[in-house]
Amino acid sequence: MAPFFWVYSVSRILKSKSKQLGKKKVNGQKKRLGAGKKAPAAGASNPLGPQTGAALERSINDAIDRGLTTEACQLADTYVSLYEDRLGYDQYVMLGELFMADKQYVRAHSFIMKALKIDSDRVDAPETLFWIYLKMGDLAKANDALSQLIRFSGLDQEQKYASWEVLLGNTESDPDRVLESLERAGGPPRPGDQYYHEIMYSYLQALSQKGDTDRAWEILESIPEEIKYQTPNLPVMAGTILHAAGDNEGAVVAYTEAFERFNQLPEARWNRALSYLELGQLDRGWDDWLYRFDWTGFPSPNVTFDIPEWGGESLEGKSIVLWAEQGLGDQIMFTSLAVPWIKDPSIDVILAVHEKLFDLMRAWFPDARVEKLLKKTAVDHPVFSGADYHLSIGSLPPYFMRSVEQIRNRPARFLRSDPSIRETILETEGWSADSVLVGICWRSAVVDVSRSVHYVNVNLVESLRNNLPENVKFVSLQYQLTDEEREKLLDLGVHIPGVEFFDEVLAHGRFVGACDYVVTPLTLTNQLAGIFDVPTITWTPSPGNWSFLGQREYPWYRSIAVLMLSRDHSRSSLVYQIGRWLNLAIENDV
Repeated sequence: MAPFFWVYSVSRILKSKSKQLGKKKVNGQKKRLGAGKKAPAAGASNPLGPQTGAALERSINDAIDRGLTTEACQLADTYVSLYEDRLGYDQYVMLGELFMADKQYVRAHSFIMKALKIDSDRVDAPETLFWIYLKMGDLAKANDALSQLIRFSGLDQEQKYASWEVLLGNTESDPDRVLESLERAGGPPRPGDQYYHEIMYSYLQALSQKGDTDRAWEILESIPEEIKYQTPNLPVMAGTILHAAGDNEGAVVAYTEAFERFNQLPEARWNRALSYLELGQLDRGWDDWLYRFDWTGFPSPNVTFDIPEWGGESLEGKSIVLWAEQGLGDQIMFTSLAVPWIKDPSIDVILAVHEKLFDLMRAWFPDARVEKLLKKTAVDHPVFSGADYHLSIGSLPPYFMRSVEQIRNRPARFLRSDPSIRETILETEGWSADSVLVGICWRSAVVDVSRSVHYVNVNLVESLRNNLPENVKFVSLQYQLTDEEREKLLDLGVHIPGVEFFDEVLAHGRFVGACDYVVTPLTLTNQLAGIFDVPTITWTPSPGNWSFLGQREYPWYRSIAVLMLSRDHSRSSLVYQIGRWLNLAIENDV
């Protein structure tokens, strides 16, 4: 059995949770590691000979002390293979923590489940299970694990678990939950708290998301520098608060300080890229943008190829794989820049896209080869391996949009609408041929706080209908309709297509193309309206987000008009401005 010092060392070095090992009493006795068990004896029963177990333990501890968690895990695997029949609850928990620290979450989970089989009453394993789920991004299971801990814990644990819920709320981008949980936790933690920086980061993030940037900045400034700079969390948050307040110049300064202070911190560089782009400083913004995959929190994986990445070489007579990253709307937006290459007969372009975009991309670019990119690695893929180069589509903007002149003069390609879809809509609803079809969308499928502040609701349709000519008819372009939304639309006489747009992007685009005008926030619907060249009204808080590249007009498509809103705009004023734009557009046949 492993001696106590090994288990304690793992807990001490990882600092994953604050707990007292060996203090739980069982049948009146203090439960200690190794109680009733002995390490394998030297000789025939020990396959590696005398002292091998202790030597392995020392090696594991040494690797942990030096921050070499992967090496420690490899040694731990050897240790487990030799002595698994002698391991107990505490060691399985510590193994789970060790493998979790190395981001081997499946392996970590397996150890914790073994600990739970030994003792389902202790909280050590369930607590570690919560952290594994949280780090894996499995928020449903993390919520369930935390709920069980709260349900069966005593009052003495209530504040601790409430503070953990703060971190969960931040991961869910739910500032209300963050603030409510923090109140139940007794307020902000003391600087010596194990999760001080993470909780304060979540707290300040929530205030910023709620628009209370003055309060967030006041709290941040009150933290002593020797505490503030212990981790990157709070220095990065300085840039986040300034960005949320609309001060991108200040945000750039803050992100630069965090970037330089913390060894070229990738997260700070990524955030600085977005602020530079919002300021219209394209050279600096795109230069930082190219390092986005260095940040482990970037939402898209960096796909592995066994062909070189394109770095500006001539593509005449060559083939290149342009592979997808980020969301579906981003993929459409970025791919719109590939038109010059795709139109060039001397360049063989292979578009590797999300499977939902496969049919759309084939219709949009019949002169390119379109493939589905389903894995994080494209090594040995028969199509991709034969190409000369690869490049992420998100790396196209630095080559094609480095100046306002390039933005305005770049070539574009549009998809044609299908007249039969419009005819079917009119026939189904019994609308006259002179009807003006307005496609309408009010949210995306992801409704977190950072996005929902830009969204409206289904009542937008009713508000607009009452202020537009009678021949204006509405077509729902919203995907993943709720039952309540569907019922409201039917009551208002809105045409609801018989296809789920969330799964059928090409069909979604064709219904967009059947409309005379489109009303939508900055969602996938906006991108589809752009490539079908439909006059569209969208909106964003001034001065726009990074994708506006410092411009007042939306730079990606010519048909998109933008309402620049004040940060304290009301939804009633937004609805009024949308209706005014529609009336003017219809009156002038724009």
